[in-house]
Amino acid sequence: MKNSTAIVLFCDNFRINDNQALHQAVQNYANVVLVYVYAENYLGRNLGAASKVFLHYALKSFQNLLHEKYSASLVIRAVKDVNDIAPELLKIHSEHNFEAIFAAKSYIARQIKTQEQITQTFEAKNVKTIFTKGKIIFDTADVKQFKIFTPFSKHCFSNLHLLSDMAMSHKTITSKHNLASLSVDELGLLPTNQGRWAQKMMQFYETSYDKIEENFVNFITQKLHSYAEERNNLEAGQNSAISPFLRFGMLSPNWCFNFCLTMGGGQNQFALELLWRDFSYHTAYHNPQIETEEIRPIYKNFRWNNDLQHLKLWQKGQTGFDIVDAAMNQLYTTGTMHGRARMISASFLIKDLLCNWKLGEQWFWDTLADADPAINPFSWQWVFGSGLDGAPYFRIFNPHLQAQRFDPNFVYRKKWLKPSNHLTPPIVCHNLQSKETMLRYKVALR
Repeated sequence: MKNSTAIVLFCDNFRINDNQALHQAVQNYANVVLVYVYAENYLGRNLGAASKVFLHYALKSFQNLLHEKYSASLVIRAVKDVNDIAPELLKIHSEHNFEAIFAAKSYIARQIKTQEQITQTFEAKNVKTIFTKGKIIFDTADVKQFKIFTPFSKHCFSNLHLLSDMAMSHKTITSKHNLASLSVDELGLLPTNQGRWAQKMMQFYETSYDKIEENFVNFITQKLHSYAEERNNLEAGQNSAISPFLRFGMLSPNWCFNFCLTMGGGQNQFALELLWRDFSYHTAYHNPQIETEEIRPIYKNFRWNNDLQHLKLWQKGQTGFDIVDAAMNQLYTTGTMHGRARMISASFLIKDLLCNWKLGEQWFWDTLADADPAINPFSWQWVFGSGLDGAPYFRIFNPHLQAQRFDPNFVYRKKWLKPSNHLTPPIVCHNLQSKETMLRYKVALR
């Protein structure tokens, strides 16, 4: 006989398919209450503007899915601070008794602390807390710490038996309660008095779950065979565009990885990209201050210019380097950026403008719809050289050569450059800046 009531606490795993927390709750409890508690700083710092916009629409879509599939609703609550999440759950417990809490296990320091707070809060109430896999492919408990990606990926491919079985969605869910709930609009995730940039940004995203999965299936079946050769081509449009759906858990990384392996006949480049995402989460787990401190301490000695005027021009896409400006315009317009363009623009800020990687990381955090608490700082440290398996410090992207190689027909730049960009002179000399950067690395690392 099933137990009485459990709650499933959703956080960045807004899906039904392959949701272990939801699956286990429904299997073991007769009544399952679906809950989301929002705190703007739930990741340890305030969510960026673009991410909040995407979260708004993701929650709307998730609510519709729950209603259409199960006639169920998501109980939404909001608190001022991340430390108030556990007390809010305790308040919900006083309003509707439950015997267990199911949630997806986190690997980010602040969320780990929150889950510990929840466990401690409910021990005295004899309420079970179960944190399941679901946010990454290979759990940190199953894979030892690696500092280099290649042995990490080889280990993962050699241990596919560690992959979780797919948690298929249930035909029915019983979810009975009289709990009060906020609407998504009442969370205040959309900007006010800032024009229609949020709505314009969301024109570039599909939030229907069926369409998201359909697009991914089409990408794998139609483009996987050429992905390794074309993934860096800014003109080709070979990217999967699934990063925001992985970020907020609308797609399961486990399902994506399995489907990719099946259709690709085993190991392939896109599967490696998914493991690179895992590697960033493992790195963040073992380095909890990843967004504020260099993983390799010797890099703290690097001397920055931090010219705020240069930073502002980079943010606005007004550097006079057309490939950089096109990338920054794409970011500001769409809330995303091609992976190769991210590397080019990050390298330019760090190694041409000599601005601290943390300034760029914070700008991406605020402007990327898929701003990820592990991948974003991991990637910036990788470009700077201070991260695990980081790019060699002497690898300085030449923006002109990058444009010639990856946008030879000017397709990407023509799409994203503004008319004013053609009149903007370069704000620095790349060759001179490269020499200065090399000198500063040598001084810092000696």
